Amino acid sequence: MKLKPRYLSAALLLCSSCFKDPVQVTTPMAPTSPSITQKLDPPLRALAAAARSKDPDSAIPQTVKAQNIPLEQGLIAVKITADKIDSIPALEKLVTANAGKVTVHLDVALFAQIPPAAIEKIAADSSVWNITVPALSAFPQNH
Repeated sequence: MKLKPRYLSAALLLCSSCFKDPVQVTTPMAPTSPSITQKLDPPLRALAAAARSKDPDSAIPQTVKAQNIPLEQGLIAVKITADKIDSIPALEKLVTANAGKVTVHLDVALFAQIPPAAIEKIAADSSVWNITVPALSAFPQNH
């Protein structure tokens, strides 16, 4: 391929500027933990907002119905994904400390039932990667 003179001069100019400045090596930044809002599924964001509202006693039932989130005895079923498997025991304690119940954990996934008021408290933990509402067929059941 033959470059036309005007393109050749532009290419040389670009290439020469690459060698004028020393190459700067930067250390990659550690991945940052997502914000509380980013950690929550949209239905859980809506439910957390209802739990924070001035009248949570009426806002929570309306939100669970609108978002199609099953609510049993004041608890919702969630799947909490931890950043690593070593975080699971601390997350189990966090769930129970916030009036929740742990169902089971599979690798970095912790299946639990938590009150709507605890959604943001649990999501605020740095070891939580995300919290979702699992498909009911995927949620392990205690028998």
